[in-house]
Amino acid sequence: MRYRGLAVFLFLLAGYTLTYSGVFHSDDEMSVAAVAQNLVQRGAVTIDQLRWNQDLSAGIGKYGLDGHLYAKYGWGASAAALPFYLAAMILPPLGNVQAVMLLNALVTALSG
Repeated sequence: MRYRGLAVFLFLLAGYTLTYSGVFHSDDEMSVAAVAQNLVQRGAVTIDQLRWNQDLSAGIGKYGLDGHLYAKYGWGASAAALPFYLAAMILPPLGNVQAVMLLNALVTALSG
């Protein structure tokens, strides 16, 4: 009984990890990864590297008064992804995008 929650977590984590693609499926995912990247590299929450996508979709973000592009959403998910991004910097074969995308599997498994 005591380990049932852990068993459910590990089962879900294994399932999500085995089926995740490691690629972006939405602008929101790109935005989370971009903010995480900029937090590590520049200490900023901008997503200027995604300006190319601003006019292609319904708008991936909003321009600030300073002219920089900012995500439509808060940066909490990006902050949670920082350990994954930093791990990818230490283990380059992991890849930044693939590492950040693992956050979704962990959060979903924890919610189970």
